[in-house]
Amino acid sequence: MGTQQEFPIHPLARMFPPLTLERYAALVASIIALGLLDPITVWRGQIIDGLHRLKACAEAGVEPRYEFLDDDADPVQYVIAKNGLRRQMDDSQRAVVAHGLSQWSTPGRPRRDEENCSKLNSLSQGAAAEALQVSRTLVSYASRVLAEDSPAVPALQQAVREWKVKVSDAARVAKKSPEVQQRALDLLEKEEVRTLTGGARQAEREIAQAEEAEVRESSLALALGDTVTLHTATVAALQTLVAPASVDVIITHPPHTEAFLPTFSDLATFAAHALKPGGTMVVVGSGVLLNQTLHRLEHPELKCVAELDLVFRGKPINSGPPYFMRLHRRPVLVYRKGQSKLESMDDLFEVPPPEALPWGTSEHDTAMAMLVERFVRPGQTVCDPVMMDRAGTALAARKSGCTFIGAERIGSCVDRIRRRLEEAEADSLEQNGTGSEPGEVPTSSDSDQHG
Repeated sequence: MGTQQEFPIHPLARMFPPLTLERYAALVASIIALGLLDPITVWRGQIIDGLHRLKACAEAGVEPRYEFLDDDADPVQYVIAKNGLRRQMDDSQRAVVAHGLSQWSTPGRPRRDEENCSKLNSLSQGAAAEALQVSRTLVSYASRVLAEDSPAVPALQQAVREWKVKVSDAARVAKKSPEVQQRALDLLEKEEVRTLTGGARQAEREIAQAEEAEVRESSLALALGDTVTLHTATVAALQTLVAPASVDVIITHPPHTEAFLPTFSDLATFAAHALKPGGTMVVVGSGVLLNQTLHRLEHPELKCVAELDLVFRGKPINSGPPYFMRLHRRPVLVYRKGQSKLESMDDLFEVPPPEALPWGTSEHDTAMAMLVERFVRPGQTVCDPVMMDRAGTALAARKSGCTFIGAERIGSCVDRIRRRLEEAEADSLEQNGTGSEPGEVPTSSDSDQHG
Protein backbone atom coordinates (compact mmCIF):
# COMPACT_ATOMS: atom_id res chain seq x y z
CA MET A 1 0.00 0.00 0.00
CA GLY A 2 1.33 3.45 -0.92
CA THR A 3 2.47 5.47 2.06
CA GLN A 4 3.33 9.07 2.75
CA GLN A 5 7.02 8.19 2.74
CA GLU A 6 6.87 7.13 -0.93
CA PHE A 7 6.01 10.70 -1.94
CA PRO A 8 7.52 13.63 -0.05
CA ILE A 9 5.18 16.46 0.93
CA HIS A 10 5.47 19.61 -1.15
CA PRO A 11 5.44 22.92 0.83
CA LEU A 12 2.34 24.04 -1.08
CA ALA A 13 0.38 21.17 0.44
CA ARG A 14 1.05 22.50 3.94
CA MET A 15 -0.08 26.07 3.30
CA PHE A 16 -3.73 25.39 3.99
CA PRO A 17 -5.11 25.01 7.53
CA PRO A 18 -5.90 21.51 8.81
CA LEU A 19 -9.42 20.13 8.87
CA THR A 20 -11.35 20.36 12.11
CA LEU A 21 -11.66 17.15 14.11
CA GLU A 22 -15.30 16.84 13.09
CA ARG A 23 -14.60 17.25 9.38
CA TYR A 24 -11.65 14.87 9.53
CA ALA A 25 -13.76 12.24 11.33
CA ALA A 26 -16.40 12.61 8.61
CA LEU A 27 -13.70 12.11 5.95
CA VAL A 28 -12.49 8.89 7.59
CA ALA A 29 -16.05 7.59 7.83
CA SER A 30 -16.67 8.41 4.14
CA ILE A 31 -13.52 6.57 3.03
CA ILE A 32 -14.48 3.53 5.10
CA ALA A 33 -17.96 3.49 3.56
CA LEU A 34 -17.24 4.51 -0.02
CA GLY A 35 -13.51 4.29 -0.51
CA LEU A 36 -11.27 7.15 -1.66
CA LEU A 37 -13.34 9.15 -4.15
CA ASP A 38 -10.88 11.99 -4.76
CA PRO A 39 -7.32 10.77 -5.51
CA ILE A 40 -4.21 12.28 -3.98
CA THR A 41 -2.33 14.60 -6.34
CA VAL A 42 1.40 14.28 -7.01
CA TRP A 43 3.47 16.85 -8.87
CA ARG A 44 7.10 16.21 -9.74
CA GLY A 45 7.27 13.37 -7.25
CA GLN A 46 5.78 15.36 -4.37
CA ILE A 47 2.29 15.41 -2.92
CA ILE A 48 0.73 18.85 -3.43
CA ASP A 49 -2.86 18.00 -2.50
CA GLY A 50 -4.50 15.35 -0.32
CA LEU A 51 -2.62 15.19 2.98
CA HIS A 52 -5.81 14.60 4.96
CA ARG A 53 -7.03 11.97 2.51
CA LEU A 54 -3.67 10.18 2.72
CA LYS A 55 -3.81 10.10 6.51
CA ALA A 56 -7.47 9.08 6.50
CA CYS A 57 -6.72 6.18 4.11
CA ALA A 58 -4.08 4.86 6.49
CA GLU A 59 -6.51 5.14 9.40
CA ALA A 60 -9.35 3.49 7.45
CA GLY A 61 -7.14 0.72 6.04
CA VAL A 62 -7.89 1.74 2.45
CA GLU A 63 -5.32 1.71 -0.33
CA PRO A 64 -4.76 5.33 -1.49
CA ARG A 65 -5.02 6.28 -5.15
CA TYR A 66 -2.86 8.91 -6.84
CA GLU A 67 -3.13 11.19 -9.80
CA PHE A 68 -0.07 12.79 -11.35
CA LEU A 69 -0.08 16.42 -12.42
CA ASP A 70 1.89 17.33 -15.52
CA ASP A 71 5.37 18.61 -14.71
CA ASP A 72 4.76 21.80 -16.68
CA ALA A 73 1.53 22.57 -14.85
CA ASP A 74 1.35 25.50 -12.42
CA PRO A 75 1.05 23.93 -8.95
CA VAL A 76 0.05 27.23 -7.30
CA GLN A 77 -2.99 27.68 -9.50
CA TYR A 78 -3.83 24.00 -8.99
CA VAL A 79 -3.86 24.11 -5.19
CA ILE A 80 -5.87 27.33 -5.29
CA ALA A 81 -8.43 25.71 -7.54
CA LYS A 82 -8.60 22.61 -5.35
CA ASN A 83 -8.54 24.23 -1.92
CA GLY A 84 -9.00 27.97 -2.12
CA LEU A 85 -12.78 28.04 -1.98
CA ARG A 86 -13.92 24.63 -0.84
CA ARG A 87 -12.32 24.71 2.61
CA GLN A 88 -14.16 26.25 5.55
CA MET A 89 -11.52 28.90 6.13
CA ASP A 90 -12.09 32.25 7.80
CA ASP A 91 -10.69 35.47 6.38
CA SER A 92 -7.64 35.40 8.65
CA GLN A 93 -6.69 31.93 7.41
CA ARG A 94 -7.25 32.94 3.79
CA ALA A 95 -4.96 35.93 4.29
CA VAL A 96 -2.15 33.74 5.63
CA VAL A 97 -2.55 31.32 2.73
CA ALA A 98 -2.57 34.17 0.20
CA HIS A 99 0.61 35.58 1.69
CA GLY A 100 2.30 32.17 1.58
CA LEU A 101 1.32 31.55 -2.04
CA SER A 102 2.53 34.96 -3.18
CA GLN A 103 5.84 34.49 -1.37
CA TRP A 104 6.38 31.01 -2.77
CA SER A 105 5.87 32.13 -6.35
CA THR A 106 7.64 35.48 -6.25
CA PRO A 107 10.62 35.56 -8.66
CA GLY A 108 14.02 35.72 -7.02
CA ARG A 109 12.86 34.07 -3.79
CA PRO A 110 14.80 31.04 -2.54
CA ARG A 111 11.60 29.05 -2.90
CA ARG A 112 11.66 29.59 -6.65
CA ASP A 113 14.59 27.32 -7.48
CA GLU A 114 15.27 24.47 -9.87
CA GLU A 115 12.89 22.22 -7.97
CA ASN A 116 10.00 24.54 -8.80
CA CYS A 117 8.39 24.82 -12.17
CA SER A 118 10.54 26.82 -14.58
CA LYS A 119 7.39 28.14 -16.25
CA LEU A 120 5.75 29.21 -12.99
CA ASN A 121 3.98 32.56 -13.30
CA SER A 122 4.53 35.06 -10.50
CA LEU A 123 1.50 35.46 -8.23
CA SER A 124 1.35 38.94 -6.74
CA GLN A 125 -0.03 39.61 -3.31
CA GLY A 126 -3.06 41.31 -4.82
CA ALA A 127 -3.70 38.41 -7.18
CA ALA A 128 -3.35 35.95 -4.30
CA ALA A 129 -5.85 37.96 -2.27
CA GLU A 130 -8.29 37.98 -5.17
CA ALA A 131 -7.85 34.25 -5.78
CA LEU A 132 -8.55 33.46 -2.12
CA GLN A 133 -11.37 36.02 -1.99
CA VAL A 134 -9.91 37.96 0.92
CA SER A 135 -9.10 41.65 1.34
CA ARG A 136 -5.65 42.90 0.42
CA THR A 137 -5.48 44.65 3.79
CA LEU A 138 -5.63 41.33 5.65
CA VAL A 139 -2.98 39.87 3.34
CA SER A 140 -0.76 42.87 4.07
CA TYR A 141 -1.29 42.19 7.79
CA ALA A 142 -0.10 38.63 7.26
CA SER A 143 2.95 39.89 5.37
CA ARG A 144 3.69 42.38 8.13
CA VAL A 145 3.86 39.54 10.66
CA LEU A 146 5.44 36.78 8.58
CA ALA A 147 8.01 38.71 6.55
CA GLU A 148 11.65 37.91 7.20
CA ASP A 149 12.29 41.42 8.53
CA SER A 150 9.10 41.51 10.60
CA PRO A 151 9.32 42.89 14.17
CA ALA A 152 7.12 39.97 15.27
CA VAL A 153 8.85 37.53 17.60
CA PRO A 154 9.26 33.96 16.27
CA ALA A 155 6.61 32.66 18.66
CA LEU A 156 4.06 35.11 17.25
CA GLN A 157 4.93 34.16 13.68
CA GLN A 158 4.56 30.50 14.60
CA ALA A 159 1.18 31.14 16.21
CA VAL A 160 -0.03 32.78 12.99
CA ARG A 161 1.29 29.92 10.85
CA GLU A 162 -0.48 27.45 13.11
CA TRP A 163 -3.74 29.43 12.85
CA LYS A 164 -3.86 30.12 16.59
CA VAL A 165 -4.29 33.91 16.33
CA LYS A 166 -5.89 36.23 13.80
CA VAL A 167 -3.53 38.13 11.52
CA SER A 168 -5.21 41.47 12.29
CA ASP A 169 -4.52 41.01 16.01
CA ALA A 170 -1.01 39.73 15.34
CA ALA A 171 -0.20 42.74 13.12
CA ARG A 172 -1.21 45.15 15.89
CA VAL A 173 0.70 43.27 18.59
CA ALA A 174 3.79 42.91 16.35
CA LYS A 175 4.33 46.68 16.70
CA LYS A 176 4.91 46.29 20.43
CA SER A 177 8.04 45.26 22.27
CA PRO A 178 9.18 41.61 22.13
CA GLU A 179 8.49 41.32 25.87
CA VAL A 180 4.87 42.40 25.39
CA GLN A 181 4.41 40.08 22.40
CA GLN A 182 5.70 37.04 24.28
CA ARG A 183 3.72 37.80 27.42
CA ALA A 184 0.54 38.31 25.39
CA LEU A 185 0.99 34.89 23.79
CA ASP A 186 1.57 33.30 27.20
CA LEU A 187 -1.60 34.86 28.61
CA LEU A 188 -3.60 33.71 25.59
CA GLU A 189 -2.25 30.17 25.84
CA LYS A 190 -3.15 30.04 29.55
CA GLU A 191 -6.64 31.33 28.65
CA GLU A 192 -6.23 34.27 31.02
CA VAL A 193 -7.35 36.58 28.19
CA ARG A 194 -9.76 36.07 25.32
CA THR A 195 -7.79 37.77 22.55
CA LEU A 196 -4.17 38.46 21.68
CA THR A 197 -4.72 42.22 21.78
CA GLY A 198 -6.29 41.86 25.21
CA GLY A 199 -3.21 39.95 26.30
CA ALA A 200 -0.99 42.74 24.97
CA ARG A 201 -2.90 45.34 26.96
CA GLN A 202 -2.59 43.28 30.13
CA ALA A 203 1.09 42.63 29.44
CA GLU A 204 1.72 46.36 29.07
CA ARG A 205 -0.06 47.00 32.36
CA GLU A 206 1.99 44.32 34.10
CA ILE A 207 5.25 45.67 32.70
CA ALA A 208 4.33 49.24 33.65
CA GLN A 209 3.42 48.15 37.17
CA ALA A 210 6.69 46.24 37.48
CA GLU A 211 8.66 49.26 36.31
CA GLU A 212 6.80 51.52 38.75
CA ALA A 213 7.47 49.07 41.58
CA GLU A 214 11.16 49.03 40.66
CA VAL A 215 11.30 52.82 40.68
CA ARG A 216 9.43 52.90 43.99
CA GLU A 217 11.75 50.34 45.59
CA SER A 218 14.87 52.12 44.36
CA SER A 219 13.51 55.41 45.68
CA LEU A 220 12.63 53.94 49.06
CA ALA A 221 16.12 52.51 49.26
CA LEU A 222 17.47 56.06 49.31
CA ALA A 223 17.83 57.97 52.54
CA LEU A 224 14.88 60.18 53.38
CA GLY A 225 17.03 63.27 52.94
CA ASP A 226 17.82 62.26 49.36
CA THR A 227 14.17 62.36 48.32
CA VAL A 228 12.48 64.95 50.57
CA THR A 229 13.36 68.63 50.94
CA LEU A 230 11.43 71.00 53.20
CA HIS A 231 11.65 74.80 53.04
CA THR A 232 10.57 77.42 55.52
CA ALA A 233 9.23 79.82 52.94
CA THR A 234 6.17 81.53 51.54
CA VAL A 235 4.88 80.52 48.15
CA ALA A 236 6.44 83.62 46.59
CA ALA A 237 9.82 82.93 48.23
CA LEU A 238 9.73 79.26 47.20
CA GLN A 239 10.00 80.31 43.57
CA THR A 240 13.59 81.41 44.17
CA LEU A 241 14.43 78.03 45.76
CA VAL A 242 13.00 75.72 43.11
CA ALA A 243 14.59 75.47 39.66
CA PRO A 244 12.44 76.37 36.64
CA ALA A 245 10.60 73.46 34.97
CA SER A 246 11.78 70.98 37.60
CA VAL A 247 8.47 69.79 39.10
CA ASP A 248 6.12 67.24 37.57
CA VAL A 249 3.09 67.68 39.84
CA ILE A 250 2.01 70.28 42.39
CA ILE A 251 -0.59 69.05 44.89
CA THR A 252 -1.70 71.32 47.69
CA HIS A 253 -4.59 71.99 50.07
CA PRO A 254 -4.30 75.66 51.09
CA PRO A 255 -6.37 77.45 53.75
CA HIS A 256 -9.96 78.35 52.82
CA THR A 257 -10.04 81.94 54.02
CA GLU A 258 -10.44 85.28 52.30
CA ALA A 259 -7.20 86.46 53.86
CA PHE A 260 -5.32 83.73 52.01
CA LEU A 261 -6.82 84.52 48.56
CA PRO A 262 -3.86 86.69 47.40
CA THR A 263 -1.56 83.71 47.93
CA PHE A 264 -3.43 81.81 45.19
CA SER A 265 -2.04 84.34 42.71
CA ASP A 266 1.47 83.53 43.99
CA LEU A 267 0.62 79.84 43.65
CA ALA A 268 -0.30 80.29 39.96
CA THR A 269 2.93 82.20 39.31
CA PHE A 270 4.96 79.53 41.11
CA ALA A 271 3.28 76.75 39.10
CA ALA A 272 4.05 78.49 35.81
CA HIS A 273 7.68 78.77 36.94
CA ALA A 274 8.26 75.36 38.52
CA LEU A 275 6.13 72.94 36.46
CA LYS A 276 7.61 71.09 33.54
CA PRO A 277 5.81 71.45 30.18
CA GLY A 278 2.68 69.35 30.47
CA GLY A 279 2.98 69.33 34.27
CA THR A 280 -0.09 69.24 36.50
CA MET A 281 -1.22 71.39 39.42
CA VAL A 282 -3.97 70.04 41.70
CA VAL A 283 -5.47 72.50 44.18
CA VAL A 284 -8.05 71.56 46.79
CA GLY A 285 -10.23 74.66 47.06
CA SER A 286 -13.32 75.90 48.84
CA GLY A 287 -16.85 75.80 47.54
CA VAL A 288 -17.69 79.13 49.19
CA LEU A 289 -14.66 80.88 47.70
CA LEU A 290 -14.53 78.95 44.44
CA ASN A 291 -15.08 81.89 42.08
CA GLN A 292 -12.47 84.03 43.84
CA THR A 293 -10.04 81.10 43.85
CA LEU A 294 -10.50 80.46 40.12
CA HIS A 295 -9.93 84.15 39.42
CA ARG A 296 -6.71 84.22 41.46
CA LEU A 297 -5.36 81.05 39.80
CA GLU A 298 -5.73 82.45 36.29
CA HIS A 299 -2.39 82.50 34.43
CA PRO A 300 -1.56 82.58 30.70
CA GLU A 301 0.62 79.47 30.99
CA LEU A 302 -1.94 77.44 32.96
CA LYS A 303 -5.24 75.99 31.83
CA CYS A 304 -7.93 74.62 34.12
CA VAL A 305 -8.79 71.25 32.61
CA ALA A 306 -11.04 69.71 35.25
CA GLU A 307 -13.02 70.41 38.40
CA LEU A 308 -13.48 67.31 40.54
CA ASP A 309 -15.01 66.68 43.95
CA LEU A 310 -13.26 65.65 47.14
CA VAL A 311 -15.79 64.54 49.76
CA PHE A 312 -15.04 64.06 53.46
CA ARG A 313 -17.63 61.86 55.15
CA GLY A 314 -18.16 62.77 58.78
CA LYS A 315 -19.73 60.85 61.64
CA PRO A 316 -23.51 60.19 61.56
CA ILE A 317 -25.67 62.93 63.08
CA ASN A 318 -27.61 61.82 66.16
CA SER A 319 -30.83 63.54 65.15
CA GLY A 320 -32.71 62.73 61.98
CA PRO A 321 -32.56 59.55 59.90
CA PRO A 322 -29.91 57.08 61.07
CA TYR A 323 -28.26 57.06 57.67
CA PHE A 324 -27.79 60.83 57.51
CA MET A 325 -24.14 61.88 57.69
CA ARG A 326 -22.27 65.14 57.42
CA LEU A 327 -20.59 65.54 54.02
CA HIS A 328 -17.91 68.14 53.45
CA ARG A 329 -17.33 68.83 49.77
CA ARG A 330 -14.13 70.37 48.47
CA PRO A 331 -13.66 71.25 44.80
CA VAL A 332 -10.45 69.85 43.29
CA LEU A 333 -9.13 72.17 40.57
CA VAL A 334 -6.80 70.55 38.02
CA TYR A 335 -4.51 72.72 35.88
CA ARG A 336 -2.09 71.82 33.12
CA LYS A 337 0.90 73.77 31.88
CA GLY A 338 1.23 73.93 28.12
CA GLN A 339 -1.44 71.37 27.25
CA SER A 340 -5.13 70.88 27.92
CA LYS A 341 -5.64 67.15 27.41
CA LEU A 342 -6.54 65.18 30.52
CA GLU A 343 -7.11 61.46 30.72
CA SER A 344 -10.63 60.37 31.61
CA MET A 345 -11.13 59.82 35.33
CA ASP A 346 -13.72 59.54 38.04
CA ASP A 347 -14.96 62.97 39.09
CA LEU A 348 -15.36 62.04 42.76
CA PHE A 349 -12.78 61.28 45.45
CA GLU A 350 -14.59 60.12 48.58
CA VAL A 351 -12.56 59.93 51.78
CA PRO A 352 -13.74 57.25 54.25
CA PRO A 353 -15.05 58.44 57.63
CA PRO A 354 -12.49 58.76 60.44
CA GLU A 355 -13.61 55.55 62.17
CA ALA A 356 -12.93 53.58 58.98
CA LEU A 357 -9.33 54.80 58.62
CA PRO A 358 -6.30 52.90 59.98
CA TRP A 359 -5.16 53.97 63.41
CA GLY A 360 -2.98 57.07 63.27
CA THR A 361 -4.16 58.03 59.76
CA SER A 362 -5.92 61.36 59.30
CA GLU A 363 -8.58 62.25 56.74
CA HIS A 364 -6.24 64.81 55.20
CA ASP A 365 -3.42 62.28 54.79
CA THR A 366 -5.87 59.89 53.14
CA ALA A 367 -7.20 62.58 50.81
CA MET A 368 -3.74 63.67 49.69
CA ALA A 369 -2.71 60.04 49.20
CA MET A 370 -5.72 59.55 46.91
CA LEU A 371 -4.74 62.58 44.85
CA VAL A 372 -1.09 61.53 44.67
CA GLU A 373 -2.11 58.06 43.56
CA ARG A 374 -4.29 59.49 40.80
CA PHE A 375 -2.05 62.23 39.40
CA VAL A 376 1.52 61.10 40.15
CA ARG A 377 3.74 58.37 38.71
CA PRO A 378 6.69 56.82 40.57
CA GLY A 379 9.96 58.64 40.04
CA GLN A 380 8.37 62.06 39.48
CA THR A 381 8.98 65.22 41.49
CA VAL A 382 6.04 66.36 43.62
CA CYS A 383 5.69 69.71 45.34
CA ASP A 384 3.33 71.02 48.03
CA PRO A 385 4.00 74.77 48.40
CA VAL A 386 1.47 75.20 51.25
CA MET A 387 1.83 72.26 53.64
CA MET A 388 -0.08 73.87 56.54
CA ASP A 389 1.58 71.78 59.26
CA ARG A 390 0.50 68.62 57.41
CA ALA A 391 2.73 65.84 56.12
CA GLY A 392 0.11 64.01 54.04
CA THR A 393 1.42 64.98 50.60
CA ALA A 394 5.01 64.23 51.54
CA LEU A 395 4.12 60.84 53.04
CA ALA A 396 2.13 59.83 49.96
CA ALA A 397 4.84 61.03 47.56
CA ARG A 398 7.51 59.20 49.53
CA LYS A 399 5.45 56.01 49.54
CA SER A 400 4.96 56.31 45.77
CA GLY A 401 8.70 56.51 45.16
CA CYS A 402 8.75 60.21 44.30
CA THR A 403 11.03 63.12 45.09
CA PHE A 404 9.22 65.68 47.24
CA ILE A 405 9.64 69.39 47.77
CA GLY A 406 7.53 71.06 50.45
CA ALA A 407 7.20 74.48 52.00
CA GLU A 408 5.51 76.14 54.98
CA ARG A 409 6.05 79.69 56.13
CA ILE A 410 6.26 78.88 59.88
CA GLY A 411 9.49 77.24 61.00
CA SER A 412 7.96 75.30 63.91
CA CYS A 413 5.48 73.70 61.48
CA VAL A 414 8.34 72.63 59.23
CA ASP A 415 10.07 71.05 62.21
CA ARG A 416 6.96 69.06 63.13
CA ILE A 417 6.53 67.89 59.53
CA ARG A 418 10.18 66.84 59.42
CA ARG A 419 9.86 64.86 62.67
CA ARG A 420 6.74 63.12 61.41
CA LEU A 421 8.47 62.09 58.19
CA GLU A 422 11.45 60.76 60.12
CA GLU A 423 9.14 58.82 62.44
CA ALA A 424 7.33 57.35 59.44
CA GLU A 425 10.70 56.42 57.93
CA ALA A 426 11.78 54.77 61.15
CA ASP A 427 8.53 52.79 61.31
CA SER A 428 9.05 51.68 57.72
CA LEU A 429 12.60 50.55 58.42
CA GLU A 430 11.43 48.65 61.52
CA GLN A 431 8.70 46.89 59.54
CA ASN A 432 11.25 45.91 56.90
CA GLY A 433 13.52 44.45 59.54
CA THR A 434 16.41 46.88 59.15
CA GLY A 435 17.94 48.83 61.98
CA SER A 436 19.60 51.61 59.98
CA GLU A 437 18.96 55.18 61.04
CA PRO A 438 16.63 57.27 58.87
CA GLY A 439 18.15 60.12 56.90
CA GLU A 440 17.61 63.66 58.12
CA VAL A 441 15.24 65.76 56.06
CA PRO A 442 17.02 68.83 54.65
CA THR A 443 15.34 72.08 55.61
CA SER A 444 15.70 75.71 54.69
CA SER A 445 14.86 78.18 57.44
CA ASP A 446 16.11 81.59 56.32
CA SER A 447 14.36 84.20 58.43
CA ASP A 448 13.66 86.52 55.49
CA GLN A 449 11.47 83.79 53.96
CA HIS A 450 8.92 83.80 56.79
CA GLY A 451 5.51 85.22 55.95
